[in-house]
Amino acid sequence: MKIYTYLVYLVVFISCHVETSTESDSKLLSQTIDEFNEAFEKVDINKLNQLTTDQYTHVNGSSPAISKEAWMTYLKKRKKQLENGALEITKYQFKNKQLMLYDQSAYVTGVIEMDGVLNGEVFSRRIRVSHSWVKEEGQWKRAGFHDVKIAN
Repeated sequence: MKIYTYLVYLVVFISCHVETSTESDSKLLSQTIDEFNEAFEKVDINKLNQLTTDQYTHVNGSSPAISKEAWMTYLKKRKKQLENGALEITKYQFKNKQLMLYDQSAYVTGVIEMDGVLNGEVFSRRIRVSHSWVKEEGQWKRAGFHDVKIAN
């Protein structure tokens, strides 16, 4: 009887302290999104390349959809602007992050607030974003992005 009682306590204890796969996936995705945003702010092209699918599609509110290759070209231009001082980012925050997980994919929404200076002009932007993520070989990768400017 003592062993049975001990086993029941052990099972209850473990079950109370083991994360579900959904909880661990949610945490991992949230961390990956934070990594992604940090890499975007710093224009870490290698990291961004690793964190996007090969079929990645990027859509801005006022532009047509572009492929991963075209987005990488944009990032290279942005990196040069940061390096030569034409672009300075003073604030970049992803707020109101909401994750909806579906097995090996997820839909994410939120608001990006970004302040800075571009070619001597101060800017402040707030955009509502949605993106889709897929889990490939245990790694969350962004598969699609769309944004729309929030009116001031």
